[in-house]
Amino acid sequence: MKENYLTQKQIKEKYGISRATLWVWRITGKIKPVFMPQYSPGKRSAMIFYREEDILRLIGKKEAL
Repeated sequence: MKENYLTQKQIKEKYGISRATLWVWRITGKIKPVFMPQYSPGKRSAMIFYREEDILRLIGKKEAL
C-alpha cells in the first residue's frame, strides 16, 4: 500500500484538524512528522508532512482512503 503524506494545510482542509492539535500530537508522541528539506538561495527550511494513515488512526477512522 502506498503511503500518502499530507501537509498541515492539507490536513486542516481535509479533516478540520488545526495546526495546534497536530503540534500537541507531535510533542506527546502520538504522531511522527516527516521533515523534507526545502532549499532556496540564502535560506534553508523544511516542509512538515504527516502520514495520512496516522491522522486517520488518531481521529478514529479504521481505513486509509
